[in-house]
Amino acid sequence: KEDRAKTRYPISVEGNVKGIYIDNKEVSLHRGIHIETLNMSANGVLIKADAGSFDVGEIFTLVLEIGKETLELQCAVVRIHKSDVLLDEYGCRIDEIRIAQREEQA
Repeated sequence: KEDRAKTRYPISVEGNVKGIYIDNKEVSLHRGIHIETLNMSANGVLIKADAGSFDVGEIFTLVLEIGKETLELQCAVVRIHKSDVLLDEYGCRIDEIRIAQREEQA
């Protein structure tokens, strides 16, 4: 494997892409795109999603629920690796992180 500036940590979390950016404006997706994280570093995330979900350079908002917190990551696709016929792995740079506490549900 190549040398990387940041250590990658394996993490398997299911998430959802809630919107993509077109002309610097976020466009909400009606159903979202289901993803699974494979690993994360301080400034990047590797995700697995349906083949053809994203193109290099595409920017999107990824929502991950971890414990009692919801992470919203603004990500940009920097590389695509064909995982198999139905799934691709997308290497993404994290440009922005927002953290929100989830409310307890009764």
